[in-house]
Amino acid sequence: MKITEEDSCKIYTGNDHKKKKTRIIWATGLPCNGRKKILRAWKKQAKEKKKNVEVFYVGDMMKEQGRTIQRTWPSRNVLRVASRFLDERKSAVFEKILKNIAENFYDTVVIVDHLNFLWDNDFLEAHASFSYIPVVQPDVFVCFVDGPEIISKRLAKNDMWKTQSLRAQNIILWQSSEIMLTKSLAESQRKRWIILPTGEEKEVFYEIAKDPDVELFYIMIPITHLLGKEGEEGRKKVDDLIRMVKKAYPAMINPYTLPVGDIKIAGYSEKLRAIHDHVLNLNERFMNQAGSGIVLMPDKIPSDGVGYEQPTMSQAGKDVFTFYPHDKAGPHKARFSTKIFKTMEEMVEFLEKKAHPE
Repeated sequence: MKITEEDSCKIYTGNDHKKKKTRIIWATGLPCNGRKKILRAWKKQAKEKKKNVEVFYVGDMMKEQGRTIQRTWPSRNVLRVASRFLDERKSAVFEKILKNIAENFYDTVVIVDHLNFLWDNDFLEAHASFSYIPVVQPDVFVCFVDGPEIISKRLAKNDMWKTQSLRAQNIILWQSSEIMLTKSLAESQRKRWIILPTGEEKEVFYEIAKDPDVELFYIMIPITHLLGKEGEEGRKKVDDLIRMVKKAYPAMINPYTLPVGDIKIAGYSEKLRAIHDHVLNLNERFMNQAGSGIVLMPDKIPSDGVGYEQPTMSQAGKDVFTFYPHDKAGPHKARFSTKIFKTMEEMVEFLEKKAHPE
């Protein structure tokens, strides 16, 4: 009997998804970091647009696999199980995912996974994930991040994690290790990797899912002066500007979506210093992954952040587009700007052309 090309696509080989050109996104990040909200919204929107997409939550599928074989583990004990048993169960899940991808004509799938865990004061690597990434061959890796204190509070309420008493400083180290593992795995596969705040608007992930090579913009704003009650008016003004530029070009990372805690010098605590260092290090990574930068300076406010980030991006050979509606500016503002816009209408028109080139 002659096997047609359509039939051959249904034969499971572990790599059949390449024949159907399914786009595969490997999504990493810590538990309870809020990524499910973005992924559920993306899946709903994609289905409404008649796209065949799927999200595979590896952890949830491992629990389901346990129920299927009638070997369930209480969530509080999962990471106390010997790694060989976890690897076997995770491998079974990945085989199921590969078979599912091979048998369905998906446009895009997202595999949601963790690469390591902080448990009993040690890091536990997710062995089976490292074995299957070369087989799955993702098109892009996305590591979701959130504020350390927010994740710490969520984990404290979670049955699996509440006994671990993970403080913000623990989360910082854990989140950093997840980022570095994502980076290492992506670069070993010569694939793009992106860090995305879960507090970011869902449209950013939509753009990445639509085009893994999309150019990301990094937004530079005077964050410190916008905090607190005294910054409410300026914050509203900047929020309005961000909405305008994101409507024109959605693929923008806004560092303001990562909570930094109180900004104060007197009584500066070790915990607060650790959080600020972590957020600043993430901002460095956001700048590195961005192709261009956007500066939004509606008022003449001195900003250490913008004063550092703008020349850093410019001197890295990246374009920096600046909204500065004032007549006078220092030479640095002009030197480190590819183009300065005096009105938002001009900037929005420019970004719309970048989003939809003729």
